[in-house]
Amino acid sequence: MINHTLRDILTAFAQGQTKFDNALIKNANLQARLLPLIRFRKACLPAADFRHAILPGADFEGAMLEGSNLEHANLLASNLAWANLAQANLGHTLLSSSTLIGANLANANLSGAAMLGVDLTSANLRNANLSGVNLKGANLSKANLFGARIDVKALSEAFLEFTIMPSGDCISSNQAQPPTPPPATNLTSYTHLAPVSDQQRQASDTNNHPPATAPKTAPASSAPVPDRPSTKSQPHKHIWFQFTENSADLDLRVTTPQEC
Repeated sequence: MINHTLRDILTAFAQGQTKFDNALIKNANLQARLLPLIRFRKACLPAADFRHAILPGADFEGAMLEGSNLEHANLLASNLAWANLAQANLGHTLLSSSTLIGANLANANLSGAAMLGVDLTSANLRNANLSGVNLKGANLSKANLFGARIDVKALSEAFLEFTIMPSGDCISSNQAQPPTPPPATNLTSYTHLAPVSDQQRQASDTNNHPPATAPKTAPASSAPVPDRPSTKSQPHKHIWFQFTENSADLDLRVTTPQEC
């Protein structure tokens, strides 16, 4: 362990240094500090105060954070694998997309924490408080939840495999499996449907628009009907029609079409 003072670490971080592996700081006060991508691998930070600290992408792999306070901290996409967070306070902490593989969270407070997509594989959550947490898409395979306080809905949204439940029972797997992409064979079959649909569309156009025929002669008693312009002779053109009202017989007559 390397004994650092908190002032030295903050000064070095302000100068661009981010790696403080094996650092030893007791009762460190880092409350509300902006420390993105900081690295404390295997550091010893017992009873550290990280309340409201902004630490996205931080690396605490193997760090000793027992009894630390990380309430309302931002640990988005952070690495806390194999960290010791026993009896730590992580209430309402943002831990989504973080890695806590093998982390020790025994007796920790995680109430109200955001843990979407978090990886808790083989984590120790014995007697932890997980009430009100969001575990949608989280991986709890081989995790120990014996005695933990957790909502049934939160467990139903997580991936469970060989997980020790709060009651002590071990569940082999749950029904809510993570979503998987469609097989490659299905994607290939979709590409073969495109030419077929084009041919069907062309055939449909032929059926809906038969070849133009000679205009029929209207009876002598009726007014002459103007020839309809062929739709095939003017492909992809918009036709504007103007309608005028005859005050005598209220007929609507079509004037000469104007191309736009």
